[in-house]
Amino acid sequence: MGITAKELARKLNLSAAAVSMALNHKPGVSTATRQLVLDAAEKYGYDFSRIAEKHTTSGAIYFVIYKKHGTVVADTPFFSQVSEGISQGCKKNDYRLKISYIYEDEDTITKQIEEIQYSDCAGIILLGTEMEAGDLKPFLNLPIPVVLLDAYFETVPCNCVLLNNVQGAYLAARHLIRTCKTAMWHTLWITSTKTICTRFFRRTSQRNFRFPSVI
Repeated sequence: MGITAKELARKLNLSAAAVSMALNHKPGVSTATRQLVLDAAEKYGYDFSRIAEKHTTSGAIYFVIYKKHGTVVADTPFFSQVSEGISQGCKKNDYRLKISYIYEDEDTITKQIEEIQYSDCAGIILLGTEMEAGDLKPFLNLPIPVVLLDAYFETVPCNCVLLNNVQGAYLAARHLIRTCKTAMWHTLWITSTKTICTRFFRRTSQRNFRFPSVI
């Protein structure tokens, strides 16, 4: 009779969860640990037919929202649209979507990240709007693919997706220029970066528009 996964875990002095992830080719363990488990399983006669059946889904994509102060990341139309886009992409590729909030002021941040690592997580989309470069390090140490959303740090090598805020400001200014004839009597609510503001006012100043009230 072949060895069971639990017996294999005891023999290798590993957790049952780590052995299960290695045998089922799931993320959460290092390449060396995965190879150790597979080699031992073959050596001791583990019945691989138990895991021959593939699940209908490939695991879960975690959409992790990192919150420092909560003033930027909130329940906005932008956030809803991003979540919807991620959800559609997951469904199309047979992944489940799980949303997780991580708060910087919590003492359990390390535990939260470990729970994600040893879950069914196949990849992380990390919303970094409120993050700094140092906050990213614990995520990049995970043996799980990580994509940083809405943030970029020159000193940290990481796959990232940035929003084209500069073009957005340009298009907004162009629309107002085409709509207004003399002056823009609009109150501007600008909560993003200095670059956006600079691009907006550069575009409008080219057309000699005045701004009586800017917030």
